[in-house]
Order: sequence, then structure tokens, then C-alpha cells
Amino acid sequence: MLYTYEPGGAATKDSLRLMIPDRPVEGEDPPAVFSVAELDRLFVIIGDLRLTVAEACDIIASEESKMAIYFTLNTGLSIDKRQVAKELRERAKQLREAAAKVPYDAVDSFAYRVDEHGRDLSEYEGEGGGIGDPNSDEIL
Repeated sequence: MLYTYEPGGAATKDSLRLMIPDRPVEGEDPPAVFSVAELDRLFVIIGDLRLTVAEACDIIASEESKMAIYFTLNTGLSIDKRQVAKELRERAKQLREAAAKVPYDAVDSFAYRVDEHGRDLSEYEGEGGGIGDPNSDEIL
């Protein structure tokens, strides 16, 4: 399996690795949580960068929760591995909320006019100027 990451790279897998974070660590087996093929497949399934990162964080959190332990030694030293899964789930929640705020369609004008026959007589901003003549019988 391939586990690559190029800092500042334009490839989707580089953006995903940066945001998860899931950058390969040399000498570890496997070097990262997700292979390039897994990241690509996850992005194809989800189709949105932030939502893909959120899903990846949830996947990692699920794995981390299997290993979540908490104990305190007699010396007073405490080890709490429950926080990792909790923080990843919180990150996933924040990413989903941020993705929900992004508009899907951009509309350049909400000023519209329709005649009694339902013909659009609006004057749209942008290229081409306005369309529709209220005195014309031409069907647009």
C-alpha cells in the first residue's frame, strides 16, 4: 500500500492528510492510518473535503475508543487515553458544521419579475444584461 504526503501539495490526499492530520511517519508500520487508496476512495464516497476529513476523524476515533484506557498509579500519575477519541469526534462535529455553512449555489441576483403567463422578465446582473420585454408577446 502507498502512504505518501507532500507538504503543500495540491493533491486531494495531501489536503486530507494535512487536515485530519494523518501524515506518514517513517519507520512505523503502517506509516499512517489511511493509505492513499483509502483516502481517495473515502473522498469519492463523500465528495466534500471537509466532510471527508470529518468522516476520517470519526473512523480514527472509533479505532481509538477501542484502546481507550484510564488509570492512576499509586504515585498519582494518571494516564487517560479517552481524550483522543473525544477530541477527534469534536473535530468531526466542527467540520460538519463548517461544511453546512458553505452555500451550494451562488446566485447573482434575487430581483425577478414574472408576467401573468409565468414568463421571466427579470433583469439579471452580469454578462448579457437584462432579458424579457413586458410589452412583447414573444415566449422566452
